[in-house]
Amino acid sequence: MSNAAAKPLRLREEQAHCSNKKDATKYDLAESFLLDLKLRGMSKHTLIKYSSSMRIFERWLQDDLSAAGRDALREYVGVMRQEGLSHKTMCCRLTAMSSFYGFLEDEGLIDHNIIPYVIKKYLRSYKSITTGETRQLISVQQASSLVNGILSTRDRALLILLLKTGMRVGEMASLELSDIDIDDLTLTLKPTPKRSNLTLFYDYETAGCLEDYLRIRGDSPGPLFLSRTYSRLNVSGIEDMVKRHAQVAGLHNPASRKLRDLFTPHCCQHWFTTHLDRAGMKREYIQELREDVHKEAIDIYIHIDPEKLKESYLGSHGSNNQRDGHSNA
Repeated sequence: MSNAAAKPLRLREEQAHCSNKKDATKYDLAESFLLDLKLRGMSKHTLIKYSSSMRIFERWLQDDLSAAGRDALREYVGVMRQEGLSHKTMCCRLTAMSSFYGFLEDEGLIDHNIIPYVIKKYLRSYKSITTGETRQLISVQQASSLVNGILSTRDRALLILLLKTGMRVGEMASLELSDIDIDDLTLTLKPTPKRSNLTLFYDYETAGCLEDYLRIRGDSPGPLFLSRTYSRLNVSGIEDMVKRHAQVAGLHNPASRKLRDLFTPHCCQHWFTTHLDRAGMKREYIQELREDVHKEAIDIYIHIDPEKLKESYLGSHGSNNQRDGHSNA
């Protein structure tokens, strides 16, 4: 193992100092990449995550980021596994690096971005490392009771928008007032690495909740959802709000560590995907609305009803009404 591989990944963040020309070049490349992300409309949350991933990898590598080859990247994957990082964290770090290497390739500074190869070979199974647990899936009636039990017009509008669009909590936090078109029943998301379709739809019930909230919020430009201090309601604020209302409704137990006892904004994605599927919407339409970069991600979010599965299975066999042990297949 190289000296670089022995370095811990979780290093204290320090301010970058350009002590020589080489350091200045690396700093300029990183700054140019982050500026490029901003021009592409990436959210502040994405910029922070990508910048952090780059710093962590650079400190481990102890070399120019553009100098990392296939062997170094394989070694880095091994070190992340040794540290016990989750599959999601490893994918996030390499995805950030892949975006950076793609930028270098576009600028003609490297010949080829090799990180997609590394991701495909060593982390190719989407969400393959799981605990086997299933997130809580609430019924349509439970969702209705949850939303209708909320007195705050802001919180009610935010939660129903999560349920009816299936958007991610980071996407919700980055929404601006100008992103909403009440008359057209649509909203426009900021570009993110996880999504290509940026237009989402919502129904008249959701539009009514939004109108109630906007009458109180006012029409001043800026973030769609505001905190009590009139600043942007951030990801943590949204997560805390959803958990608080879910706990009041008896859907969230903060003392439990089991996914089925917890209700977080992520559960809204499962609710959105599963109930559209159960309502008979074509799979390709649901996939278009979700627009995950990993197309197989839809399988993670659709919860299969065991009784419906059994009914479908029995209905597919001619012997489903026979109990004498003889088959007419």
